[in-house]
Amino acid sequence: MYLDISSDYKTVNKQGGTSDSGSANGIKIYVKPYGSNTPYLYVWNGSGDISAKWPGDLLKEQNEDGWYVYNTGKSGPINCIVNNGNGGQTKDIK
Repeated sequence: MYLDISSDYKTVNKQGGTSDSGSANGIKIYVKPYGSNTPYLYVWNGSGDISAKWPGDLLKEQNEDGWYVYNTGKSGPINCIVNNGNGGQTKDIK
């Protein structure tokens, strides 16, 4: 699932895949924020947190196209919020 995030975290352009598509190795989430802040990703499912507790995991790994990459390690439906760790955040992404 690819998430294109505006600099104010108000607009999310979701491309390809759904929150329940993935392999046995987990769902990969690609995040490209606009702006200079390195984003956090908070991920959960019906069983609880998948990422670290709020604000989530600071994204560090980028692919060759500049997208931050996060592997949930889980398959099945997930929810996520991309945030800047300082109040700016997306709505729940399902």
